[in-house]
Amino acid sequence: MKIDLAHKNLNTFYVNLSALLKYLQHWDFVGTVKFEAKAYEAEIIFSPGKKIEARENDHISGRIAVGADVLPRVLIRAHEPGGLINIYEETELKARVEEVPETAPEIEDLPVEVVEEQKSEQVSLKERLGLPSLPFSFGKKKSKEKGGEIFAVDIAEEKKEIDHLEDWHELLALLGEILQTVETTLADANLNFIWVFDKVRGEVFEDYPFLHPNSTIFEYGNGRITMTEQINNNLFIASIAESLERLMEKFHAHPRFDEVRKSVVLSLLELMNKNHAQYDRFFITQQLERVIDI
Repeated sequence: MKIDLAHKNLNTFYVNLSALLKYLQHWDFVGTVKFEAKAYEAEIIFSPGKKIEARENDHISGRIAVGADVLPRVLIRAHEPGGLINIYEETELKARVEEVPETAPEIEDLPVEVVEEQKSEQVSLKERLGLPSLPFSFGKKKSKEKGGEIFAVDIAEEKKEIDHLEDWHELLALLGEILQTVETTLADANLNFIWVFDKVRGEVFEDYPFLHPNSTIFEYGNGRITMTEQINNNLFIASIAESLERLMEKFHAHPRFDEVRKSVVLSLLELMNKNHAQYDRFFITQQLERVIDI
């Protein structure tokens, strides 16, 4: 079996792993995509017949897992910039299993840098992915027909900052205000928000490791969120929204907390009305709608 390193050290600052996997599956790729992040490793294995299996090794939680539920967690981790992707193709296995015409394109050993050498009857993996030069980025588009998401490649001529530092600080302030509003509402009912919030953080940390109660990355207190690392905006908003969603589900399950739940909903609606422009810009509104609908 011959294994070729087709691409190495692709950074998730530029590459959307989900989009990349869709492209590889489309081209009947056979091989392994390895993803590495801080204290986390994963492999997505492509077998003949477009079969995909994922496995992960989370060094923080100690979880080693294989199965259908692993891939979504890998994709969530890959939303954060700074992760590295390496692509390995099993060329001989693919040739034995598939009936490939003589003129079929082959995947080459290509570096990340721009490749000047061109072969007339071959199409490289970089060309298949639509990556004629770097830097590049993948973008998301909404599919109106199926209501889902489709992925397209957005080629950038020069590096673009997706999450500007000033936007990140503004986002922290907005989410901090949301948590403070919920905290104040619970305090009026003599409930300890910090204790409950730590509990729901412990429930969602597998998908959002930075929210683990013992994490040194995230801290909340006195209406302020402090982060020692910058997280992808959409991922961070989703983590806070899911935590609040879990909180509201707990209130909903106990009728004696129904008035508290209603008070939280009213408080959040007031915030959404006051900050609607900023919430819409950061796509916070859609996330909060899930919270208040419980």
